[in-house]
Amino acid sequence: MNSGASKNYWDVLAGQFQHQQPPLRPAAEDVGIYEQAIQEWKAQLPRSQVSALLLGVTSEIVNLAWPAGTHLVAVDKSQPMIDLLWPGNIPGRRRVVHENWFNLKFEDNSLDIVIGDGVLTSLAYPDQYCQLARLISRFLKPEGRLILRVFARPAKSETFEEILADLKATRISKFDILKWRLAMMLQKNVGEGVVLDNVYRAWATLEREHPLLLTQAGWPRTTMNTIKLYEGRTERYTFPTVDELQEAFSPELRRVGVITPGYDFGQCCPIVKYCPPV
Repeated sequence: MNSGASKNYWDVLAGQFQHQQPPLRPAAEDVGIYEQAIQEWKAQLPRSQVSALLLGVTSEIVNLAWPAGTHLVAVDKSQPMIDLLWPGNIPGRRRVVHENWFNLKFEDNSLDIVIGDGVLTSLAYPDQYCQLARLISRFLKPEGRLILRVFARPAKSETFEEILADLKATRISKFDILKWRLAMMLQKNVGEGVVLDNVYRAWATLEREHPLLLTQAGWPRTTMNTIKLYEGRTERYTFPTVDELQEAFSPELRRVGVITPGYDFGQCCPIVKYCPPV
């Protein structure tokens, strides 16, 4: 049993976060997509001040080429994650708040942009998805934008044998892709999600039965060890399809775009754009 299983999951994750790689963290292509989405929005609505909310403290988003006059508020419920990733408050430009997203209290129609990276995966579907959509829809200005990179399972679920075949053929470029493919494969439906300990057990089976394949893959051991965090954890991850995400967010938010990155596994890491309903 993982000794960290009794501790807050996100606090424990902070201790291993630096070993995670894209696509669990944004790749350079994702950064470019985020920046282009913000620039396109800004070009249509020229203004001297931009009010932005970041769900989490993702460094790659904090360090985007934000438009001049942007004031960014980042919100995270894990103080260790804030301590690890937040580069510091700058009066008038950015500040961080230690809080649960569902407890946020912004004025209605006060935000230009809400943005986040992989922030839905730990939420219960559909209830918490719907709850977050209602909050964001209320906070956004009528012309505002929600921009999220989501981890979306494919419409047709994979099998363990298909994943193993790709592993044998060295077609899985990164360990974190394997980890996410195992998790999505194990999810029977998005309402149930997948228990983290079950993902660990699937990995443990691979490690026990095919150790040479993992050596052949050449992944950093420190990155592979991050999956040990899942051992004994009863928390669940949820991986909706893009259509299931739309079902949860509608009618609170209207989808205005889906961008699929070109990198390996990018089809499961789309960046979606929403606005309040007309």
